[in-house]
Amino acid sequence: MKYRVMATILETVDNPADAVTPCRVCVKELNCLPAVQNSFDVQLKKGIQAVRGFFSQEERREIFSSVCHVNHVIYDVTRTIGGDAHFLSWPPIDTGENKISPLYDARVTKVLLKQSMEHWFVKPLSFGQKDEGEHKLKMPMGIATNSGGEFIVGDYEDGCVKVFDSSGKFVKHFSLPNDDVDTRLSIRGVATDTNDNIFVLTLPMRNAAEPMLSCWIYKLTKTGDPYHRFRLRRKDWYRGLSVTDTGKVLTVGMEVEEYDTNVEFVRSFGEAILKGALDVTVATDGRVMVVDWRGVHIFSEHGDHLKKFKLQRNDCDYTRITFHRTGEHVVIAGARIGKELLQFEIYSKD
Repeated sequence: MKYRVMATILETVDNPADAVTPCRVCVKELNCLPAVQNSFDVQLKKGIQAVRGFFSQEERREIFSSVCHVNHVIYDVTRTIGGDAHFLSWPPIDTGENKISPLYDARVTKVLLKQSMEHWFVKPLSFGQKDEGEHKLKMPMGIATNSGGEFIVGDYEDGCVKVFDSSGKFVKHFSLPNDDVDTRLSIRGVATDTNDNIFVLTLPMRNAAEPMLSCWIYKLTKTGDPYHRFRLRRKDWYRGLSVTDTGKVLTVGMEVEEYDTNVEFVRSFGEAILKGALDVTVATDGRVMVVDWRGVHIFSEHGDHLKKFKLQRNDCDYTRITFHRTGEHVVIAGARIGKELLQFEIYSKD
């Protein structure tokens, strides 16, 4: 397989873009091989199960490292020509119990580090902590992206919106206008629309112990200039913010609330169904997805409850949900209870 990939790249050296499709076919075939699936399954298990498999320990290590190497070479080629190398679109290794990414999975990373092969996995992008002063993220409470690949982050602690480029470099920050000098605005969510306008969910605070429970949503231009703001219709702990392709604004508290493009209230739904709703997102087909303490609820674009499903782990606080448009996946994030570990679960939109 290595030679096949190398031959494909050499044949298209004058036009690397032509190598991406055949190389992706190669990596998909490679990751689906039973020998590869078994080797990854056994290599990543602990205890007595780790010594059982089709191959010896040395053979398994060779397969493991070679597969990671080939995946990373094709990843580099894809990134070089600007193709999609996102983990949601990368062919996984399906062991039956798990779908493993040879590029991004933390367990794979741990094995490669032990073998001094740290250059064969993809390091996750991290930003906002090495910066100083106003550039540093203190308590991020919402993140969105725009068409330019920038990250827009709302910082709860200082009430600022901070913008980073696609590589994580700080670009700028801006504060939200506030006429009441006796309050500060705490940010509870951030979203963008198809025109790169920025929406910020805020909760005015008189002090740390006295939230006013009268949330506002600010609409800003893509450069951060104030455009409009409106007050949500009830006093509630609103969480989460999402904007549809048609410009409708959704947020969630005791129920989901929908506002039109003129920020007029349209409808609310889910109050008798949702229990401790935490976040909301919208799929490309208009369906609304809400994560609460019991799982994920799916509503039609008109607010009809369609179904719900439980999440895999019982030892996690799931607090965020988003829809990955390119791969059309639902991504739910949370933290392991009592541990400093992030947990992600990914589902198809159906």
